[in-house]
Amino acid sequence: MIKYYTLAAFSFLSCNFLSAQNAATPNAGFENWTHVTSSASYDDANSWNDLNSTTAGLGAVTCYKATAAGDFHSGAAALKLVTKSVFGTIANGICTTGAINTSTQSLSGGIAFTMRPDSIVGWYKSTPAGADHGFVQLLLTGTSDTDTIGYVKFNTPAAAVNVYTRFSAAMVYKSTNPVTNSQWLVSSSLGHTGQVVNSTIFVDDLDLIFNSTGIREQQISSFSTGPNPATNNFYVYNPQQSNAHIELYEITGKRIMRQQLVNSTNTIDLSGFFAGLYFYSIFDEKGAALNSGKLIIQK
Repeated sequence: MIKYYTLAAFSFLSCNFLSAQNAATPNAGFENWTHVTSSASYDDANSWNDLNSTTAGLGAVTCYKATAAGDFHSGAAALKLVTKSVFGTIANGICTTGAINTSTQSLSGGIAFTMRPDSIVGWYKSTPAGADHGFVQLLLTGTSDTDTIGYVKFNTPAAAVNVYTRFSAAMVYKSTNPVTNSQWLVSSSLGHTGQVVNSTIFVDDLDLIFNSTGIREQQISSFSTGPNPATNNFYVYNPQQSNAHIELYEITGKRIMRQQLVNSTNTIDLSGFFAGLYFYSIFDEKGAALNSGKLIIQK
């Protein structure tokens, strides 16, 4: 069973595939929020849960709608979480698609989901305090919360990351049992010990990567790609000739290439790259992610 975090520490794509993927990660770009005015004012990300309803009245908002220039990767908003002190108790800034039980200080439930993604991707920046750091995790369960099928956790570095940086992390599957539930959790601090006040994380454009055959990535838009693995050339097919570009990343997240996709068939020259595993993302003219995947280069 995966340890939950407490209040105190708190190819081509079918329409059905796209719907299932989006269902696992609602409001993935954190564009949609609800403003709440009660004993205190705060914003809650639609389809996600946080601690604001509990802590805001005590003078500590831990989840924010980030709209300042540079605080979102695409669109007009992102998720910002800050670790706060609430009457001497340190509370992580958390945001989750699960249900938060402040009485038992645990998470449960999530969103019905039956697929097996290969990895998670997204964009983040962070300012840790002390030796603290934040994380993004996805938990896939079976018939009960204790039946862990798959799990992935990306930890942000202990050093500050001041500009949005792409991350990716592979799912680790522990069971062949069917997946029935998914639960995202984003936190500004470590688990139930070691958290430090003012640790901050920004997250935007979460996504799931699927590997259908081990050769070709499933797509999340009208774009298609291939071959994969590739040797000297990788092709991006853009039949609608949309205004878009592709970026290629090393496994560390460092961007090593950017190319406009102006034709219906676009050739990506790989002759200057070493053999190995890379990641790519396709973006529209506003910087919104349209498509992501893994690319294997063979020599």
